[in-house]
Amino acid sequence: GTLRKQQRKALKLLEEAGWQIENTQMVNKNGQTLVFEVLFDQPSFAKVLLPFKRNLQRIGIEMKLRSADRTQFKNRVNNFDFDMIVEVLVHGLSPSYELNLYFHSEQANTPGALNYSGVSHPVTDKLVEKIIAAPSRKDLLHSIRALDRVLLWNHYLSLIHITEPTRP
Repeated sequence: GTLRKQQRKALKLLEEAGWQIENTQMVNKNGQTLVFEVLFDQPSFAKVLLPFKRNLQRIGIEMKLRSADRTQFKNRVNNFDFDMIVEVLVHGLSPSYELNLYFHSEQANTPGALNYSGVSHPVTDKLVEKIIAAPSRKDLLHSIRALDRVLLWNHYLSLIHITEPTRP
């Protein structure tokens, strides 16, 4: 379908933040255009990003795509030298300690750390600790879903797609 409803919502949020469309470009009160770069290291990601870029252009936002070799990508990411990246965060069927590396405050400003989004929030820290110490699968799933909601609400990312094993 179309993204008109989401685009209208985005335009409203941008307007509330002081942005407006002038001559097909989103600009702030100082006349600066809204431009950001997406850094990626696998050419196949370009196919995924191009529709996103087109949708942003429709509301006046310029998204630049920057393909980098793995070394350049890793160096830039390690130094937080990016606006947005495409990265896969690997976790098992029962996420645990790796979430500490991805989302705990202790990792937020450490060069080379895996907390790419710079997540630093006491609620996130507590949920990660709760997941690591979960006494049962049920508690683990509840805590993971809560962490996913917190990450989504704060516009970091969607974390988990959990499927329970089917029983014959």
